[in-house]
Amino acid sequence: MFSSTVAAAALVGALLPAPAAALADVADRDATFLRVAHQTNLAEIAGGRLAAQKSPSPGVRALAARLVRDHMAMDAEVIRVAALVQVRLPDEPSKKQQALGARYEVTPPSLFDPLYVSTQAAGHATSLARARQAAVNAGDARVREVAAAAVPVIASHHEALDGVGYGHD
Repeated sequence: MFSSTVAAAALVGALLPAPAAALADVADRDATFLRVAHQTNLAEIAGGRLAAQKSPSPGVRALAARLVRDHMAMDAEVIRVAALVQVRLPDEPSKKQQALGARYEVTPPSLFDPLYVSTQAAGHATSLARARQAAVNAGDARVREVAAAAVPVIASHHEALDGVGYGHD
């Protein structure tokens, strides 16, 4: 009798929802990913628009235009999923991203491309790692899907930035 009671209790425990703290942690992790992805997209769009105007290199200008287009599309998905999972997104890039944007603005065109390409390559490496992790570990399937869809796009950006040169990585 005792063993069947223990087995029944174990079964009931397995069927109960996860503790609220564990759910909150998953929700917080997903919300953090969405917020950071949105801020990164905002920064990429602003930086890419500036690069498309400021870069003396047609190749860098074309790549910047591609980054703007792709990050706008990725951000539309981040915004859509954030609304579905009820995550409020920030209105602007992070302070660090804003500071980099300010550096882009004051850098003369003759020095712009090496700064832009090297910082974008570093940022895309970080974003790629973050998206890969969220694609596997996000608690909500919709967040995992957004992250998984972003991985090949971010990887292609990183490869294109590597192809431009300027000795980053």
